[in-house]
Amino acid sequence: MTVSALPSAPLHRRLFAMLYDALLLLAILFIASAIPLIFTGGEAIEGHNLLLTGYFLLICFGFFGGFWTHGGQTLGMRAWRLQLIRDNAGALDWLAALLRFLSGLPGWLVLMLGLAVYFNPQIQLPGILRWLQNLPHGSIVLIGLLWLGFDNWPNGWRERITHTRVILLPKDRG
Repeated sequence: MTVSALPSAPLHRRLFAMLYDALLLLAILFIASAIPLIFTGGEAIEGHNLLLTGYFLLICFGFFGGFWTHGGQTLGMRAWRLQLIRDNAGALDWLAALLRFLSGLPGWLVLMLGLAVYFNPQIQLPGILRWLQNLPHGSIVLIGLLWLGFDNWPNGWRERITHTRVILLPKDRG
């Protein structure tokens, strides 16, 4: 059986792989957050710093892009026997990885926003997002989870945009 003929990965496996990868990425971001402190003499950096946000996004893209372009599997995907392939069964290049990363950001941003509001109800959201504070706090988290679920559904819009597919690899018969 060719790789392109393998079935699409089920949603529950994708979500567990995302959780696994999120824990790994959190550890990497924790370590990476020490580097900017060198330039500030150990002083905390204001939360609305665009340069710092860009730095962390670059770290996240490097994590996912590096794995996707070198074998099509993050560590979480490897643990759950998932692989990201192109529709033509070729390897992902950095441009396709960037497009996949950027098209996945909205779901993660909604989820993170929901978690921030859920755990800190007094948080002041900027301008257009302020109306979200009137919603029940858990509903934003639910919206983010649903968005991620539909975003990672087989043949979802992100997979159509990037011409990729996450497949379920067979168990080793060894």
